[in-house]
Amino acid sequence: MQNFDHILAGTSRTILEGLEYIRCRKIKTTKQRKRMIVELWNHTLDVAISTTESPVDRAILKGYYGCITASSLEGLDMEQTYIFVKKFAMIMAMEEVWKDE
Repeated sequence: MQNFDHILAGTSRTILEGLEYIRCRKIKTTKQRKRMIVELWNHTLDVAISTTESPVDRAILKGYYGCITASSLEGLDMEQTYIFVKKFAMIMAMEEVWKDE
């Protein structure tokens, strides 16, 4: 189970680092930024899912796949978008704590 702790923490950290990278890049439109955030989220989870052996742990990760979508970011300005995705990634990193209770 400790391996899953590392996968969750690494997935969350990768998303947070990617988010900061997107934030610092000169991207012309909000739509492009949001699309990159959605792609970052799903790609990072794809990698985590493919490297996780436990069916239960994979199911947890699959539950997060697709949670960040263009429609879930609709109506948020970019600062709100960054805060939302950052908090969501941090909640995901705490999943292992909740799973064992």
